[in-house]
Amino acid sequence: MKILNRTTRKINGKWYARVRYEDDNGKKAELLRRAEGKSDAKNLKAKLVTELLEKGPTQFVAGKVSFRQLVQHGKDNIYVPAVFDENGTRIKGVKSEKPAHYALNALLKFYGDKDIRKIDADGLREYKVARLTRTNKLSKVKLATVHRELSKLRRLLNVAVGKGWLVRSPFTKEVSRELNSRGRRDSISNVDSRA
Repeated sequence: MKILNRTTRKINGKWYARVRYEDDNGKKAELLRRAEGKSDAKNLKAKLVTELLEKGPTQFVAGKVSFRQLVQHGKDNIYVPAVFDENGTRIKGVKSEKPAHYALNALLKFYGDKDIRKIDADGLREYKVARLTRTNKLSKVKLATVHRELSKLRRLLNVAVGKGWLVRSPFTKEVSRELNSRGRRDSISNVDSRA
């Protein structure tokens, strides 16, 4: 294995360590890990290089998170039954986890085992259209249901960003505004015109 280059970079105000390498088969790849700050990014960069040289790149394949794994993390840690303190204030979970799990299952039918890093703005638009029309995977639902499901997806992807599994969420302000403001006809014609 050969290290091609190592850098630190700032993306959306957050620091990352980046190491590009070539494995024994000549395949090029890169590792990008979020750091606490600029100095931490330098330390993390050195740590990544050391681990790559000592243990090889196969250990990092586990760092890829599939959408199925992300949904399971959401079901196990976020969308759990609510826990209240002695004053009746909710400190963890949601009041009703069944609707959340229903939304997550619909998202899972569409995205399956896809790498979360491959979910982009076009994929979000395609999901919206698929839910508003009948497809092989999903049944037709109302726009409000789609918005609730996309809200769950936004939260999961933000969690993934926070954990360093994802560099940035595809839910930019512009994409979020587009997904929330357009009605069914506009969304469908927009996707059809791109095809």
